[in-house]
Amino acid sequence: MENLKNSKNISIQTLIIISFIIIILTTSLLIGYIIFKGWLGLADRSIKQTLSHVDKEILSQVNQFIDIPIHLLEVNKELISQGVIDLNDQNQRESFFTSVLANHSQDIIYSFSFGSSNGNYYGARRNLSNKIEIMRNNQATAGHSWYYSVDNNFRAAKKTVDAGQFDPRTRAWYKRAIDNDQIGFSEIYKHFVMDDLTVSTSTAIYNKQGGLQGVLGAHIVLREINKMLKKISDEEQTETIIVEKNSGKLVGNSFNLVNFKNLNDNDFTRINIKEINKPILTKAYSEYLTQNRPGFDYYFRNQKFYLSVIPFNRNGLDWLIISSIPVSIFSNAIYHRMKLAGLLILISLLTSITIYLYLTNRFLNPINQLIEVTEDFSAGKLSQRAEITGSDEIARLAISFNNMAATINNLINNLEEKVAERTVELEQSNDALKDNIEEISYISYHDSLTGLYNRKYFEKQLKEKDKQENLPIAIIFADLNGLKLTNDIFGHDAGDELLIKAAQILKNFCRSGNDRSEDIVARVGGDEFAVLLTKTELKVANSIIDRIKKQFNQEKIRAVKASIAMGCDVKDHIFQNLERIMDNAEHEMYKNKTLNRKKVNHQMIETIMDTLHNRSSREREHSLFVSQLAVRLGRKLGLNQGKLKQLKVAAFMHDIGKIVLKSDLLEKISNLNEEKGLTFLSEEEKKSVEEHPVIGYRILNLFDETVELADIILSHHENWDGSGYPRGLKGGEIPVMAMVIKLAENMNWTLNFTDEEKSYAEIAAEYKADAGKRYDPELVAIFLEVIKEAYFFKSNEE
Repeated sequence: MENLKNSKNISIQTLIIISFIIIILTTSLLIGYIIFKGWLGLADRSIKQTLSHVDKEILSQVNQFIDIPIHLLEVNKELISQGVIDLNDQNQRESFFTSVLANHSQDIIYSFSFGSSNGNYYGARRNLSNKIEIMRNNQATAGHSWYYSVDNNFRAAKKTVDAGQFDPRTRAWYKRAIDNDQIGFSEIYKHFVMDDLTVSTSTAIYNKQGGLQGVLGAHIVLREINKMLKKISDEEQTETIIVEKNSGKLVGNSFNLVNFKNLNDNDFTRINIKEINKPILTKAYSEYLTQNRPGFDYYFRNQKFYLSVIPFNRNGLDWLIISSIPVSIFSNAIYHRMKLAGLLILISLLTSITIYLYLTNRFLNPINQLIEVTEDFSAGKLSQRAEITGSDEIARLAISFNNMAATINNLINNLEEKVAERTVELEQSNDALKDNIEEISYISYHDSLTGLYNRKYFEKQLKEKDKQENLPIAIIFADLNGLKLTNDIFGHDAGDELLIKAAQILKNFCRSGNDRSEDIVARVGGDEFAVLLTKTELKVANSIIDRIKKQFNQEKIRAVKASIAMGCDVKDHIFQNLERIMDNAEHEMYKNKTLNRKKVNHQMIETIMDTLHNRSSREREHSLFVSQLAVRLGRKLGLNQGKLKQLKVAAFMHDIGKIVLKSDLLEKISNLNEEKGLTFLSEEEKKSVEEHPVIGYRILNLFDETVELADIILSHHENWDGSGYPRGLKGGEIPVMAMVIKLAENMNWTLNFTDEEKSYAEIAAEYKADAGKRYDPELVAIFLEVIKEAYFFKSNEE
């Protein structure tokens, strides 16, 4: 108890000093820990970035190394196969091979040669002195490979070596090229002259007639890979090897290790990754083969390493690039710096505590004086004020206290006035809050477009109205027809207009107000509505549906006849599930929609055509004429009754897409040849007119009954030579019925909408001139027969 009492009597100054020391120590340790972890994390990321950089650099260098012989073969293959280089011309041949070899890397490509299909072997190589020599092997050398020194003109000079009998057709690189059309690499082998591993790139060459001429090869030594790996690894302190994936045999390494061993009798063996003393790299290879791990960290002898394995697979080469990097190259320096940082933190801590003790003693006296004044003020001496000395923070605190004391004094003296002011402000805030709550409540339960209730409110009312006193409860489910058509063809503004009109009709036929039970009308989906009616029998609900449908039949939005599919069901007994009643109503709606689908679709199309023809009597005459003449031509072509019916309907509705045109533009084009007359329209008007086949296609594609007509309508302004619109089809790409409609349509303009009458000869000449350009030539001849037989010209004409 005594200890507890003593702890309560500890001064604030002492508590502040103890707290300061604890905070400084805790903060220092925490910051040190965070910095240490951050450094280690940064080191970890730096190591991974370094390893990633090494991998990318090595992969880039290896690709460049492989690209050199591939590029050499790609460039020169065509010169030989196309006969630009005549290999039978000795001077041209030897100049070609020596100049190509001289222009390529001395350290990579040591030989460039051609083995013919009859066993001849020509080319150029570099000898052990890095001098270029010419190779000859043919009947003149008795099948031996002779090598010649080269003069300044890249011609053979002195014979230097007879390498003995040699047939290129027995070599692996030759056989690989014959079996594979692509440029590729042979297996790695040791060159019989160069003391190094070698790989050959080869490709078969065929003459213009497809006959095999031979195989062109570029032969490279792999010592440059070792040099490249060592340079990159030395710079980044990594170790890297390249091995064959399946065999594990070395291709290159960064530690100056020879990749093969010479045996007796001029034989050799390649070194396997398991034979080198690099357990870390061997581990990476093993993990990749067994678990397909491209990268991981690995501890070896208490040291952490990061490993990466990159597959390299090109043109027959299947290698793995394996790299490792020790974490210690970064972490050792970090641990050293952490020790130094810890020492500096300790020194800073001791210095801070000393300074803090001095400052607290200096500034606590004014604080004690301020405490005495506040105690007097709290005791009721409201006139007490703190003494202000200096301009430091304590002085500012004293000023603030004095201001606060003056404010409190004024508030106490004017309390009633302030209470009245605050009361008015609170009442205003409450009124605004009520308004906001009412607005939010309205938005949460209403559809923003139609003003009807939304699904959330409807489902809530289903539960609230499901009571004995409300029986029978009827649910009407409705689906608006034609919304997609309206949106797609006339835009979403028209679609919104259709939804709003539907909402108004539904509301007009449902109960509202306080004197009767309110019917709940809700928009529960994009084009779906539901109505909840209490105390309503099935007969009454069906009567409401009939009146709603009758009203819908009298409405039309733009050119779309409004219609709605509806179904209902009634809950008569309390034990019935109201949600099941709603499902039944929805089922009845879909049943009604399915049964009347053809009728509704037909009415929509018919309404669109009637609207178009009411806007332009010329369009009605035009549709009838084109339909009749198209059928005549169809009969002439031998179409069956089904196809004739399809052609008749397509021809009648071929301009249905004009429904979106403005009335003045529709009237203007009704008096013009629709194709030749478009030149008199503005660019904007022309663009609108040329869109009507696309609009017609989109309309007819919305209905099962007319989907087969859509492509015909889309194509009836295409020209035989591809100059038509909208898709630029030509020739046989254009449906036959579309071309029939095009001929009939233009004949309508020719006969009925021109100022001068034309003779049959003039008409025939005009259409024959356009045959092969605008029209199918075969159809033109048959069409002119139809015109002649139908007497669409004067009786005294030819």
